[in-house]
Amino acid sequence: MSDLNPQPMRSLLFCAVLLTAVFSFEKARSQNFEEGYVVTAGNDTLRGFVRETDDAVSSIRFKKALSDADGTLFRPAQVNVFFLKSWGEIYISKVVTLDIKPVKLDELDGNPSSKIVRDTVFLKILVKGKAALYQHADKTDKIHYFLQTDGGEIKELLRIRYRRGGTLMEVNSYRDQLKEAFQICAADYSKLGFNESELTKAVADYNVCTGSPSAFIQKKNAKTKGIPYVAIGASSGHGVYHGGDESTDMKSPVKPAFAFGLEVVPTKSGKHLSWGFELAYKQSALTGQPFVVNPVYQQTIYYSYSFINIGLFAKYTLPVKLKPYVKIGVGASSVSESKNAVYNTISGDYVSPLDAFSKTAFGYLAGAGVVYRKFFFEVRYDATTIQASSGHWLNATSLNLWVGYRLRKF
Repeated sequence: MSDLNPQPMRSLLFCAVLLTAVFSFEKARSQNFEEGYVVTAGNDTLRGFVRETDDAVSSIRFKKALSDADGTLFRPAQVNVFFLKSWGEIYISKVVTLDIKPVKLDELDGNPSSKIVRDTVFLKILVKGKAALYQHADKTDKIHYFLQTDGGEIKELLRIRYRRGGTLMEVNSYRDQLKEAFQICAADYSKLGFNESELTKAVADYNVCTGSPSAFIQKKNAKTKGIPYVAIGASSGHGVYHGGDESTDMKSPVKPAFAFGLEVVPTKSGKHLSWGFELAYKQSALTGQPFVVNPVYQQTIYYSYSFINIGLFAKYTLPVKLKPYVKIGVGASSVSESKNAVYNTISGDYVSPLDAFSKTAFGYLAGAGVVYRKFFFEVRYDATTIQASSGHWLNATSLNLWVGYRLRKF
């Protein structure tokens, strides 16, 4: 029998394959359908699920139910409004003039003039009120901002970038545009940045100054959200001790388990794929089947231990109201032995110790569960390989049932 234990390598390969499959599947899905509605150009309101397509500038896709096949494709001219509930984002469709001159550093030319086109596009509402602010990302991922005052024409706030020799030049026309539009309550815009947070604040401040506070301000959403959780569980174990040329099967009765973890969830498209880490405490009391040494003498192997496990996991949650999920992960454990020996089954006398096992072990986990509000219920299988100095090892597996409480909503 070889002294080399292949189990850790198999565990790592297993997890690598599953993780690759999950991430590849999510990438293939591109962006997910979000609960929301579409108001068509004919003023029909369609409630269901909306997805910003890969070419979100040119179209969106709508499904009445997630089980529908492909859904209906809508272009800006066919839509008045669409809404994404999970982000609280409202988009309107408007015909606007916009400057499509590149602003990426590697695409700049030496021409300081704009490149204006007229198009029907989706505009995300950032501020709605006496003065309104809109945002649009074009096909080159250039971010445009548009201003509207007193329900008048929607005009782009302009910033032009170009090169003069090796020097980056900027024409920040948007500062003068705001100063002119906000003459009643104009502030100092000489250092105002060309970004969502600063422009949103400038427009919202103007509305307050005029005595007409904004009716709507788009909340700035974080890219990810951390969801801490606690869980208690029950674990039933099985182990195979590989010593010399023999392997001994062992079983453990049900033991309690405790865990604390943090799940990291993207907050927009793709949010159904999350990841995180978990700290768990578990116990196991493995007992082997008695084996006959002679007619009056039998031996039994006991291996009792507790361990603290730090695990990393990836998790995919199905986008339905009652949220079922699957998860996979890898982990490292700190092992504490409490009993590790061979005993005379008949007399109970101590015979000999087993190998001294490593205080560190590695393994993997796979589980499935369901989330209901802030509670979750999970069935999990995990496997851990504990090495011995002699080259022997213990393959310990367990089936776990967890009940947990999430300290924040999904």
